[in-house]
Amino acid sequence: MRDVLGLGSSTAKPYEIWQAFVTEFAATDKPDTGLMGGFLTGLQKRDATLTNKMLDEAVEHPSVGVYFPHLQARVTVDVQGVRRLRRALEVGNADITLYYALGYGRASDDVPGPQFRDLLLAIASKPGGLTVALEILSMRLVANGIDKREPVPEVAETGRVLLDAFEFHEKNGRTDREDRELGRIAQVSLSGDEGVPIVRRIIRKMMAAVGRYDIHAYDQDDLVTGLLRVHPKVVLDEAFSGDAKARGKAVQAFVGFQRFHKNPLDVVPDDVLLAWCDADPAVRYPLMAASAGLFKRPANNEPHEWLPLASKPLYKAPDPHAALNEIVRRLRPWSWSGSLATKLEERLKLLEQLPADHTPELANALNKAKTDLQESIAKERKNEAAESRARGGRFED
Repeated sequence: MRDVLGLGSSTAKPYEIWQAFVTEFAATDKPDTGLMGGFLTGLQKRDATLTNKMLDEAVEHPSVGVYFPHLQARVTVDVQGVRRLRRALEVGNADITLYYALGYGRASDDVPGPQFRDLLLAIASKPGGLTVALEILSMRLVANGIDKREPVPEVAETGRVLLDAFEFHEKNGRTDREDRELGRIAQVSLSGDEGVPIVRRIIRKMMAAVGRYDIHAYDQDDLVTGLLRVHPKVVLDEAFSGDAKARGKAVQAFVGFQRFHKNPLDVVPDDVLLAWCDADPAVRYPLMAASAGLFKRPANNEPHEWLPLASKPLYKAPDPHAALNEIVRRLRPWSWSGSLATKLEERLKLLEQLPADHTPELANALNKAKTDLQESIAKERKNEAAESRARGGRFED
């Protein structure tokens, strides 16, 4: 590759060599743009005008045009480069997925804001193009972060348009990556008042998709976290709206996050959560008790500890028993390794430390919860002992 770069920057007959590359490219069953891209990179440094001429010709070439986005991404994408890419989209020779190349190698970092916006919206308008445009935008934000450079206004504007157009879909090989991209873009694009209606629509679409079992909410944790960082009240209002059944589905969604050791609500300050609950305490404090992070391990392999938020539903909810029931329900682990009885004993110790001093009316309910947990522990110990004896008997046979 270094030789090709050197050839582009030193040859006396660059156009003739380029034509030879094009001829060979057209005759190859599995062409590779690497050599041609390297040649253009070297040539652009000494003769940008000729490089632009070659790329102009490549856009509609029957063979080279099929791979044009890769070639353009190898050199500086300036205003002329954007114009070529827009033309390539109109011609339609290149598969839309080839435009992913614009997100890497800092290919589009220096494209001016208005041209960058228009290019990404043109890409997004093509079938399958929205995903491509989101990735290019996300990588531009990554580059801005590395350079400690504020995104230009058109970047945020583009993010709002793309996020508003996004539709949730069944999980595929890009779901995790896409979720990270959506979360990154949301934090930059949706922070102002212009983002509020878009956040509402995203949450509505997500909850509808969850309700249809098209998606799992836990696959959208980065997106939901990003939305909660910029508009927590809006997210909470939308996610937990509707009747009791709809709110129950929202709780299930946030419980799903916790099963995978992630909870987007952790980024919401306690005072914001409490203010939201205070607007409708009878309904919302039990919801918070069921959904928010109330306990965690201070470090790996250390026992769980209650967080300061844990006591709030117990003495601020009009019906503290409803809040307590949700907290107790969460003490039973979703998954475990080794002895379930041992795990339940750890949770019993945690329950015994529950900060409920402000609510003496819960004493009987707390004692019953502890008794129930002790009975579960005894039952599990008995089952585990029986299983151990059965395994021992099989080995002896």
